[in-house]
Amino acid sequence: TTSTLFTPTVVPGQWRRVATGKHATCAIANATNEVSCWGQNLGRWNLPAPAAEVLATPVVVPGVGPAASVAVGSDHACATALDGAVRCWGDTLYGRVGDGTTTAGVVVATPVQQGGGPLVAGGVAVSDHGSVAVGATGMHVWGDNSGSRLGRPDAGDIPTPALVDGAAAWA
Repeated sequence: TTSTLFTPTVVPGQWRRVATGKHATCAIANATNEVSCWGQNLGRWNLPAPAAEVLATPVVVPGVGPAASVAVGSDHACATALDGAVRCWGDTLYGRVGDGTTTAGVVVATPVQQGGGPLVAGGVAVSDHGSVAVGATGMHVWGDNSGSRLGRPDAGDIPTPALVDGAAAWA
């Protein structure tokens, strides 16, 4: 259904990790480890065309591959692959997908780069305006850093992963 639901509804499939955001929910399938999303698409998720404005059932997100974790914000999402590589997709506003873009636009699942190679993390979290990944090299953040909300002293958008000072203790 595409209306507001006030009672639990069965989502087809078997899922091992589930994350929900403002507009959509994503989950990792038990059998394949693929990430699928459903909910309001609104052109922000860059799912295979023709993707409806409201996705009533799960749709596999292309380019993510087998995933270990997934996190969902209001207009973007990120996942860690089984090898720890971070991939993000959705609206690029504020730099929240970590691809170097800070203006509004939509990208497919893109490997997040750090230091000339893929950012590898044990986990990733996202908010409405930013993302954070924690791995062996510390805690990296990207997105809207207004008011230092991502823990960095620099103001404004952080379009690619930046190490949070003193965050090596988080790894």
